[in-house]
Amino acid sequence: MSLAMAMVLIYSAVGASAESTSYTVTSNLYVPAANNEILGVNAYLTNSFVLPTSPVSNNATITDNGDGTYTLSVPIANNTFALIDLGTPQANSGISNIVETRNTSTYGSNTNGRITNLTMTIEEGTASVSFTGSHEYSGYFLSPGDKYFNLKLDVDWTNVP
Repeated sequence: MSLAMAMVLIYSAVGASAESTSYTVTSNLYVPAANNEILGVNAYLTNSFVLPTSPVSNNATITDNGDGTYTLSVPIANNTFALIDLGTPQANSGISNIVETRNTSTYGSNTNGRITNLTMTIEEGTASVSFTGSHEYSGYFLSPGDKYFNLKLDVDWTNVP
């Protein structure tokens, strides 16, 4: 009997992971205009343009893990405002298990590269999260150097059934 129960549990676990489904979504990480001492407008770290003042769309992936959890993967494309360290998410934000992917470039005195992608567990419907104490390196010629801005992450769940 216990062998049969173990087989059912193993089959259930394998079946749950096989049911993962991914959706293309819009997700933007940015410095809100109120915090942006350089430009005074939203600066989107998900936009690769030199002056990243507009959000991008259909740039991220949400995966339904089949067990009630979701995984969000967001490319961080901007080199002008290089994300060196992601700050702390607000309490009870619906975000956990953040994994950073980095390149190997140097930004000012920051020799450990910049964050090029963020992957995290996200609760269904979490639409906006603030991160305090984030560290960016500005390569913008009017105000180069290390900056410490609070960031905001917006997620549009429209494409997720």
